[in-house]
Amino acid sequence: MRQEPYQDLGGDYFDKQKPEATKKRLVKRLQKLGYEVSLTELDTASSTIA
Repeated sequence: MRQEPYQDLGGDYFDKQKPEATKKRLVKRLQKLGYEVSLTELDTASSTIA
């Protein structure tokens, strides 16, 4: 056990570790719910979340 203060890694920590696997899993989930999914990658410079 580490002797250091607890640090919350955030709700999306594991999503950031394997972004391609996360994308694939979420697309499959939407398809199972009956959606047709088409992905378009955003320009990272202009895709800031407000």
